[in-house]
Amino acid sequence: MLSSRWIWLLAACLFPTVSAADEQQKSPDSAQLFRTRIAPLLQQSCLKCHSSDKTEGGLNLSTHAGLLKGGESGPAVDLANPQASLLLQAVRYEGPQMPPTGRLAASQVQDIETWVQSGLPWPADLQQLQSAPLRRAPEVNEETKKHWSFQPIRKPPVPAAASWGRNEIDAFIAAGLQARGLTANPPADPRHLVRRAVYNLTGLPPTPEQIKHYIASPTPENWATLVEQLL
Repeated sequence: MLSSRWIWLLAACLFPTVSAADEQQKSPDSAQLFRTRIAPLLQQSCLKCHSSDKTEGGLNLSTHAGLLKGGESGPAVDLANPQASLLLQAVRYEGPQMPPTGRLAASQVQDIETWVQSGLPWPADLQQLQSAPLRRAPEVNEETKKHWSFQPIRKPPVPAAASWGRNEIDAFIAAGLQARGLTANPPADPRHLVRRAVYNLTGLPPTPEQIKHYIASPTPENWATLVEQLL
């Protein structure tokens, strides 16, 4: 009769051992999470500064081994205590703030937490991630929203109108000239005014008919009509 020691030894030989690749692949759901959400997120938001090409702080997030190794601050992930992982602290903005250009969306942070807590699955066929192409959809986050194009439209206070001004734009131009110690030129005569308008808006010289028509009656109404026609 076999002793218990030999039974355990036989069982160990019959059952396959878990390889590093098996550990990386984990469950199909975990692998799918990495392929569809984690890998694109790392490529878009992390690998520009933390890849094999550029390794800021000694941290390379383009490989599974690089992630476990970590950088100058230590391992990026603590598999024994996932919640204490530096990676999670960084994306939560609880310590080092990553990415520095602005917080990730709450759903993205949740995906990273799920990935880390599930054991950091990394499909074996994705040995090394590559940075996302430079041409991509603009990233919109709290930092990029500070750009003037995202700010609400507000009407600025209009400077005091100049004597020659006809509208608010003229008031701003007059204020700019005054701030630089300059004065506006006198109004152009009708012929030159037509030439400037037509050249500026079409790139071509005015026709004799355009010049003749405006010179005959150089009123503000006719000027507005001419500009409207050119536009």
